[in-house]
Amino acid sequence: MYDKIVGMCEVNNLSHVMDLKNQLKESKMHKGETIQSFFMTITKIKDQLRTTQEIVPNRELVMTALSGLPSSWDMFITSINNRERIHTFDKLLSLCSQEERLKIPTEENSKAK
Repeated sequence: MYDKIVGMCEVNNLSHVMDLKNQLKESKMHKGETIQSFFMTITKIKDQLRTTQEIVPNRELVMTALSGLPSSWDMFITSINNRERIHTFDKLLSLCSQEERLKIPTEENSKAK
């Protein structure tokens, strides 16, 4: 009986992990969403995976964040990808926040026209 319960928990846990991994892979920044909010979504999923004993490597978090940015960020993504080393997820958040601050006046000006 105990083995049956453990087996059911493992299947449920595996299903939960797969769902969270898919959520992480499919994370996208939505129109009007801030960088802070987008990165918080990724962080929440990472933390949920950690509770299931799944550790998400920094490189995967960075790639997830970069691939989830909209096409208006393509030049920024290219500049990050052309760097010698991969930044940490936290450093990428800082760089993205700076880029977002630079983009806001440009986007507001284009709306006013």
